[in-house]
Amino acid sequence: ASVAVLVFGLPAAALAALGGAPIFLGNGAKVPQILKNMSQKHTGTMSVVPAFLGFAGCSVRVLTSILQMPDDLLAIMNPLTAALMWFVLLVQFLMFYEATKKVQEEAEAKK
Repeated sequence: ASVAVLVFGLPAAALAALGGAPIFLGNGAKVPQILKNMSQKHTGTMSVVPAFLGFAGCSVRVLTSILQMPDDLLAIMNPLTAALMWFVLLVQFLMFYEATKKVQEEAEAKK
């Protein structure tokens, strides 16, 4: 099957589906964390640094994708959705800052 794909290629629909898979796989990993933060009303031990760096990096990828491939929506959507997920996490850090601080202080007091 691999040889057939290499020789004949893939149909356009299959190629588009494979191109869209990283959008769901990579960004789907952030959804449980976002939902957990919303349900517990704090961010726990998560660090803001990786969220900020992830957002910054994906934002740069969005810009370079737009500049290099303005007509390729799929190439733009992957870093764009990743940047949006990182942005949601950053907003959660701001929304739940006080509650997270309180939870961390309580955890320290138990030690």
